[in-house]
Amino acid sequence: MQYALGSAYDDGGIQNIDYEKARYWYEKSSAQGNLDAMRALGFMYEKGKGMEVVKYSIS
Repeated sequence: MQYALGSAYDDGGIQNIDYEKARYWYEKSSAQGNLDAMRALGFMYEKGKGMEVVKYSIS
């Protein structure tokens, strides 16, 4: 159920896309061992969805 909510917020299936809510539900589901939620959360981190992106450079 938590993964399904995260997915609905991630792709706009509920009404509007809300990456912060998607991340919240993916994190809850991941904490319970849901591999699909872990993968989805990884993609969110990779793309910077629902979080501040900080880029570092090595000089």
